[in-house]
Amino acid sequence: MMITVQCPAKVNLTLKIKNKRPDGFHNIESIMQTISLYDYLTVDVKPNNNFEIKLSGNNPDIPYDERNLVYKAAMLFFDRATNQIQRQGYEVNIYIDKHIPIAAGLAGGSTD
Repeated sequence: MMITVQCPAKVNLTLKIKNKRPDGFHNIESIMQTISLYDYLTVDVKPNNNFEIKLSGNNPDIPYDERNLVYKAAMLFFDRATNQIQRQGYEVNIYIDKHIPIAAGLAGGSTD
């Protein structure tokens, strides 16, 4: 099964930094607006003997491994949606067609 989704860039209209959490990060209050600039994710799930997530894409500056937010989100999804036995038989291929500039404050990584 293959699906492609459009992932919009976002800009902060307001950003309020709140209290610091025990993990060292801060809670925030934010209002964001999508804009007409998009990344595209293509996810293809195939039967396989082992469970594996493979990332690829068109931007050489992106890590296509477990450091990537897309990889982390996919792992979290499969951890919550299935048990270990159910997911063993799938290979998940994700292609990131990157158009949102990296580190430009447009939430490209988190929108993907």
